[in-house]
Amino acid sequence: MDRERSERRRPPFARNYTTFASEIRRYPLTPLLRELSGRAWEAANRRYSTDEPLGVVQEFTIAGIARVALQHGTDDRSWPRRIPSLQVLCSAYIDLPEPEVVEGNLDVSAILARMAHEQYPAQSMGPEAFGRLHALTADYLPQVVNGPTPADWQSHLGVTLVDYWRIGWIMLVALGSNNGAIGWATLAAPHVAPLFSPLSADQVRSVITRRFAQSVPDAQAEARANMFQPSPKWSQSPLERRPLLDVGEDLVGPAPHFLMGQLTPTGLYYLGLDVFGKTFGQALGDAFENYIGAQLDLLAHAQVHREITYGKDSGKSCDYIVVTAECVMLVECKSGRPDLDARQGDSSTAMKKIEKAREQLETTANLIRTRHPNFAHIPRDRPFIGLVVTLEPHYVIETLSEDHLISEVLPIAAATSNDVELLTAALARRTDLGERLRDRIFARPPMAPRPPRVQAAIEDLLETAPRNPIVGAGWDSLTDLPGIQILANQELASKTLNEREPAETPEGPSLS
Repeated sequence: MDRERSERRRPPFARNYTTFASEIRRYPLTPLLRELSGRAWEAANRRYSTDEPLGVVQEFTIAGIARVALQHGTDDRSWPRRIPSLQVLCSAYIDLPEPEVVEGNLDVSAILARMAHEQYPAQSMGPEAFGRLHALTADYLPQVVNGPTPADWQSHLGVTLVDYWRIGWIMLVALGSNNGAIGWATLAAPHVAPLFSPLSADQVRSVITRRFAQSVPDAQAEARANMFQPSPKWSQSPLERRPLLDVGEDLVGPAPHFLMGQLTPTGLYYLGLDVFGKTFGQALGDAFENYIGAQLDLLAHAQVHREITYGKDSGKSCDYIVVTAECVMLVECKSGRPDLDARQGDSSTAMKKIEKAREQLETTANLIRTRHPNFAHIPRDRPFIGLVVTLEPHYVIETLSEDHLISEVLPIAAATSNDVELLTAALARRTDLGERLRDRIFARPPMAPRPPRVQAAIEDLLETAPRNPIVGAGWDSLTDLPGIQILANQELASKTLNEREPAETPEGPSLS
């Protein structure tokens, strides 16, 4: 009976994607996008200013509604006399049924992967990502084959890479300070010019229009071309690539986390591929491998061995072998981000890469144990553990796909670059490094079985762990630059970017 009552209370447009899209199509598109942008930045500001749960009105639900509006909406509408609240719309979006589940074509791990890739990005942005980003581009990319130098970036972007990021950060502050909309006139105003100095207003506008923003018709065309037919709810959003929408006098951004994503290694990956082509992917992989090596070198009570070549065919070991008195840790790095298929629940390609990393670790462990002459200097009298390190989270591994890392040769865990940064900072000078790696990452009796977790090795140290010196140096080198001190003083920037007069909003009711 309770279930029947609940079903009756659900709005009719929550029955399936078609009816939901029909509901969204009732509203005029541009005013709706403005409204959604304002509410999305309100949610983003709450996320970082309070510990209270956000409920269903979050960045990901609002971004989902904005994508549906771009797929199906039109400005040839007027606000209906009665409209549901945004909370009702967000609840309906979350509750949309999965046609593939009904048809028996989707397993639980695929559903969880979709949900994770949609929801988690808004929850995992922080200064550590920006520090990592600058360290990769300034210290590691220029040192590898096909790795772009600062001059290469400037030649293609028209501004330095630091200025490119600075524009992105200013837009974050601008939208967060102005209810999700900022006028072109405000960005070009004399009192705002010092924030962008020495860039001119024309340079700033060029970067925004070429890299961060797109017109609503362009976004509509991309949204409609990328409909995911098995379940349209999980279509790729055009706002992932260019998160700002040019609505004439103003710019709006209904997906704050996508704009933030432009200032992380995720954004760097796509920017580099767009600017330099496919060779950038390999260059980023090589730079990331060197970056992780520098992180491991922070461990004072371990010996870190680089990749070892062996055999007639010049085979390669895993990327790093970390030797402590208690264990030997084998490390393999993977920089490629989860592709669209993985984010839509098809993990086959992503899992092949993870399985390849597992095989690399297994092969290296066997070479050490069988005393291959090229590995004779690596001890074999202590436990082996494996670590697959990814540049960014592969949520598919963290759902129900841990079995792809299960090995009869050695226990293997997955870790992100952030996991490694926390680990190396916390254990840099600890003499119990090997013991923690051996005993805490992988659950042992009498502990209840659980997937391996790298941070389990340092959970009792996180509150007192020192700052990671590599990430910290990357962050400091940016905030110390006169032109980018907006990062260190967002309150001042927010006041500067506040529009002198409230932006006009189209007449009509809002999503209360």
